[in-house]
Amino acid sequence: MVATFAAVTFYMGRASEQSKRMWAESQLEEVLKVKATLEQEKEELTKAKADLEAKVEALNGQVTSLMDKAKELADEIATERQAVEDAKVELTSTQAELDDAAGRLDTERREKLALADELAKAKQDTKKVQDDLTQLRQAKEALERRVKEMMTAGTSPETIVVTPSSGAAPATTGAAIAKPAPPVQQVPPLKGAPTAAASAGTVLVVNREFNFIVVSFGEKDGLKPGQFLEVLRANRVIGKVQVERVYENMSAANLLPEQTKTEIKEGDVVRRG
Repeated sequence: MVATFAAVTFYMGRASEQSKRMWAESQLEEVLKVKATLEQEKEELTKAKADLEAKVEALNGQVTSLMDKAKELADEIATERQAVEDAKVELTSTQAELDDAAGRLDTERREKLALADELAKAKQDTKKVQDDLTQLRQAKEALERRVKEMMTAGTSPETIVVTPSSGAAPATTGAAIAKPAPPVQQVPPLKGAPTAAASAGTVLVVNREFNFIVVSFGEKDGLKPGQFLEVLRANRVIGKVQVERVYENMSAANLLPEQTKTEIKEGDVVRRG
């Protein structure tokens, strides 16, 4: 009985060990499967990690590139803003220059209009001067004709009377108004003059409108066009004239206003200057 119990115990022990062994093997197999699964998952996770790290690195590179681009864009924006500010300043300066140019243009336009008015006035003045010169030339021509007529007719120079006209024909010799010349003042002759008669005379006619006089000595006294004569009153020089036309017994001379202090009158003494 003891042997049987021992055998049963031994059998049960072996059965229990076999059962435990089978369970252990089963557990080991499960563990190995789990380990294999875990290792596979680990490998996949490692691969996924590597992929993620590569993606992260790529993303970091992209972020760095984007940050660089963002910085470049910020610099460009700052540059453009500065350019806009500079353009505003330049535009303001240009506008000021345009306003200044417009002001100068307006001033020049007004000056041009003023010059045009002055030119028109100058043309009118020139025409008036030309008309006056024409009248003066006509008056002198009339005087010359009358002097020649009187010289031809033997009329005394003292009867000459000049009446200025604006182109009208001069009066005939018979229509001239006789005007006796005032007495000649006695003037000491100039040094070097040949005779008193050759160096001095009197003013016969004064034409203030055309600014000339007629004196009582001429070609026979050695007088020539262009010579200067002094006009005296009471032995005092009161003015100067310049001979323009010379005839045998008389001459026509232009008054020199800048050298004439006193109004010249008929009867004043004239001598070579």
